[in-house]
Amino acid sequence: MSSPAYRHPNNSQVRSKLGIVGFYLGLCVVGLAGVSLLVLGANPLLALIPMGIVASGFLVSQVPLRYPTNALLAGMLVLDESQEAGDKWVSPLAVIGDLLHYRLDLTIPVPGGVLSGMELAVLLLLAVRIYRAGVGAKLDEGGRVETASVIRDLIILYLLGVFYAEFLGLVRGLGAVPYKLRNLVHPLLLTGLFIAAFRGPKDARFIGKLIVFAACVKSILAYTVQRIAIAETGGTFRAAISHGDSMIFAIAFVIIVLRYLEDPRREQLIPSLLILSIITLGCVQNNRRIVWVMIAASFLAAYLIRPLAGWQRIVTKVSLVAVPFFLIYTAIGWSSSSRIFAPVQILRGVADTSHDTSAYWREVETWNIAVSTRGSALIGMGLGGEYIEYMPNDDVSEIYKEYREWPHNTVMGLLMLMGLFGFTAHWVLLPTVMFLSVRSYWMAHSSEARLLALSCIASVVSCLVMAWGDTGAHYPQFKIFAALSICFAAKLSVATGSWPGSSPDPERVDLIKA
Repeated sequence: MSSPAYRHPNNSQVRSKLGIVGFYLGLCVVGLAGVSLLVLGANPLLALIPMGIVASGFLVSQVPLRYPTNALLAGMLVLDESQEAGDKWVSPLAVIGDLLHYRLDLTIPVPGGVLSGMELAVLLLLAVRIYRAGVGAKLDEGGRVETASVIRDLIILYLLGVFYAEFLGLVRGLGAVPYKLRNLVHPLLLTGLFIAAFRGPKDARFIGKLIVFAACVKSILAYTVQRIAIAETGGTFRAAISHGDSMIFAIAFVIIVLRYLEDPRREQLIPSLLILSIITLGCVQNNRRIVWVMIAASFLAAYLIRPLAGWQRIVTKVSLVAVPFFLIYTAIGWSSSSRIFAPVQILRGVADTSHDTSAYWREVETWNIAVSTRGSALIGMGLGGEYIEYMPNDDVSEIYKEYREWPHNTVMGLLMLMGLFGFTAHWVLLPTVMFLSVRSYWMAHSSEARLLALSCIASVVSCLVMAWGDTGAHYPQFKIFAALSICFAAKLSVATGSWPGSSPDPERVDLIKA
C-alpha cells in the first residue's frame, strides 16, 4: 500500500504556525513583565498592562480600526484621573486614566516613557491604518465617506501656525515648550485617528451614546465625591471633578434635548427626562458655572440655525412675553442669597466681576494679557513666552504654576503668544467646522444627520467657551470634542453634498440614512 505523497506546506501555513509560536512567546514575555512590575511594587492593575498590550495588538490586527478607537475614546471620556478632583477622591480605575493622560514614566516605573498612553495608542492605531493602506487591506474601507478637502488644508495651516510660534520663541531664546506643543497638536493627532478609523456619520450613533454614558458616570462620580465631603467635613467641596468634565455634561445634555426635538417620539420622552435629571445632578454637584454657559450658548446656536417653526415659534412667543418678568426676577434676586434665585447668582457670577473673586481674577488676567500683547501684536511673543502682571493679581502658582505661560483665557493667551498669523492659522479651523455643520444641517436628509450637525456645533461652541473661560486644550475633553467635531463635520459635509466630493449623490443619501 503506497504512502500518501508528501505535500510541502505553503507560505500561508508557515506564516500561520510562526504567528502562533510568536503569539505564545509574546504571552510568556508579557507574563514575565507583569510579574516584574509586581515585584517592583507597582499597582496590581498596572501589572496587567503588558498582557493588555498584547491582547490589544492582536485585536487591532483582526478588527476594524473603529473598534479599538471607540475603546480608547471610552477610556478617555469615562475614566477619571488622580488629579481630576484635586486628590480629594478618585475611583479605583483612576490609575488607568493616569496612564492615558500622563507620561508613562510618571505612572509606571519605566524610565524613558516620555509618551502618554493616549499618544502611544494613537500612534499605534495610526501605524496600523498606514500599514493596512500600504498592503491594500479593505478592513476599514466599507462604507467610508470622504473627508472635506478644506479640512485637510486647514490642518496643514494649523500646524504651520503652531510651528511658526514655536520657532519664533526659539529664535527669541525662550526655549522649547513641549507641554504647549502637546496641547496644540493633540487635537490634530486625535482628528487624524478619528478620520482614519470612523467611516462616516453612521459611526456617530455609538459615540453619541458613549458621550451620554460618560456624562452619567461622571454625574455619579461628582455626587459620590460630594457625599464623601459631607461625611468627612460636614460641607461640600467647591467643585467635585474637573472643568473638562463640564464639556461632557454640556454636550450630553444638548444631545439628549436636541435628539428629542429633531425626532419627537412619545416613547423617548420619559427616558430622555430621566437621563437629563442624572446629567443635571452632575452639573449641580460639580458646581461649575461654565457648564451652564456652554449649554445656553449651544442651545442659542441651535435656535438660530434651525428654521423658525414648531417649538421654536412657541419658544419665541413665550420668551417675548417672559422678558419683563425675567428682568424683574433678575433685579430682585441680584443681591439675594435665597436658593430660589440661584440662577441669578450664576448669571451674576459670570457677568459681575465685583461680585465674584474668580471672575475678577480672570478679568485682571485678560487685561494683563492685552497689555502684554501690545509690544508684539502682529508677529507674536513666541510659544515659550508668558504674560506680564502689570496689574498685580492673586498668586495661583501653588495650584497652577504655569498660569502666566498658558493662561486661563486661552483665546487671548494664544493671540499674545502666536501673533496674528499663528493665531489665525490656529483658530480658523473650528469656525470652519461650524460653517460646514450649518451647511450640512440645511442639506441633511434625516433627523440623525441634523442631530449630528447640531452636535458638532455644540462641541465647537463648548470648546470656544472653555478656551475663553478656562485653559482650553489643557483639558483632554477639549481635545476630544474638538477632534470629534472636525472629523464628523468634514465627513458629514461630503455625505450631505454641502461640500464637493467624488461620491455619487444616491450613495451620500444612503450613508446618511443608514
